[in-house]
Amino acid sequence: MVPVLNVDQQVIELLPGDERTVNSIVLAQSLADDNKQLNRRFQYFMNGSTDFGYWDVTVTYSKGDLVRMLDGEYESLANANLANPTTDSAWWVKVLDSFIGVSESTKFSGKYLNLTWALNRIFGTTFRQPPYPSPYGGSGTFSDIYVTNRDIVRTSFVMYPTAAASSKMYPTFSTGFMFNPPAYAGASTFYFYINVPTAVFNALGASADIREATLRSYVDRLVPAGLVYGILTY
Repeated sequence: MVPVLNVDQQVIELLPGDERTVNSIVLAQSLADDNKQLNRRFQYFMNGSTDFGYWDVTVTYSKGDLVRMLDGEYESLANANLANPTTDSAWWVKVLDSFIGVSESTKFSGKYLNLTWALNRIFGTTFRQPPYPSPYGGSGTFSDIYVTNRDIVRTSFVMYPTAAASSKMYPTFSTGFMFNPPAYAGASTFYFYINVPTAVFNALGASADIREATLRSYVDRLVPAGLVYGILTY
C-alpha cells in the first residue's frame, strides 16, 4: 500500500509548538498545498506566469479566472464576467503588478544591454542580441525597443521653463562675464533616448501623457538617479 501523506497534518507537526496558532497553521498549510489559492498566488509572485492570456472583451470569465494586463494580473470575482474591464473592482481584483515574477525582475538593471532586454520583456516586444547598428558596432538590427546614448553639450547659457533643461552658470574670468552669450536653441539635455515603436507606445494609454507615464513607471525603477532620458517613437 502506498502511504498517504497528510500535508496539513505534517505542517502542524513541523511548526514549533509556540507557533501553532490558528493564523500560523492556516498560512503554512496554504503555502504548502499546491492546490490552494494562496500557494498559487505566491508562486505567481515569485516566478511570474504566462499561463493565461490578455483580457478579452469577447470572453466570458468565471470566478477565479486570471487575465493579464500591461499593469498586472487580475482575478475574476464572479461568474458570467463578460465585457467588464479590469478597472471595475466589482468584477476584478488585482493580484499581481506584473506577469514577471520577483525572481526575474530582481535581475533587471539600468545597464545598457540589461535595460534593453528588460523593456522588451515587459512590453512583449522582440529583443535582439548585439552587434547593433552604428555607432554600436555598425551591423545587426536594434531590438524593437532600444536605447541610444548621446553626449550632453552645453556650450552656452540657456534658460528653459525647468531647471533640468537649463544650462548652468559658471564664472568666465577671461571675459569678465558670468556666462557665455545666450543661445536661442539649446543642445539636448538627455543622456539617452528610449526608442519605442509607435504602435506599442500608443497602446499604453488613451493620451500621450498617460503613455509616457506608464513607460516611465517601469524605466524609472531601473535607471540610476540623476540620469535624464527622453522617449522617442518610430
